[in-house]
Amino acid sequence: MKFKMRMLHFTKGCGADDIAASIARAQGATCDQIPPAYNCENEKLVFVCVDAGKKLDEKVTKFMSYLNPSRVKNIAFVVIGSDTTACLNELKEMATSRDVNVVSELSINVKNGLFKKGKVKDADIENAVKWAAGVVDGLAN
Repeated sequence: MKFKMRMLHFTKGCGADDIAASIARAQGATCDQIPPAYNCENEKLVFVCVDAGKKLDEKVTKFMSYLNPSRVKNIAFVVIGSDTTACLNELKEMATSRDVNVVSELSINVKNGLFKKGKVKDADIENAVKWAAGVVDGLAN
């Protein structure tokens, strides 16, 4: 790990936990679910990976409400689902309204079936890990 960072996730079955674990493993970072067991404190970067729904889960919005620059300097979002735009915009708005710098975002399109949620593919996980490495490298320089 190049600096203090953390990977957090909230999933409803689409695979946010799989992507979060893969990014954390590749970066040597701690991976935890939202809400985390320990609050963020003086983190240079926090990745937040969530499954998109019609609305952000209350646990995610509550976690985001605690953020400030002394806890998290930079944040990057991974949003997974069939329509990620509203969720991503809401996350970005919450972060910027608390003066946390949004450094990057990644949307992963997963189509839901009639009776079950879609899942991320191995290629999605590989792309997310590469994207995260670029984010980390950009902040390390």
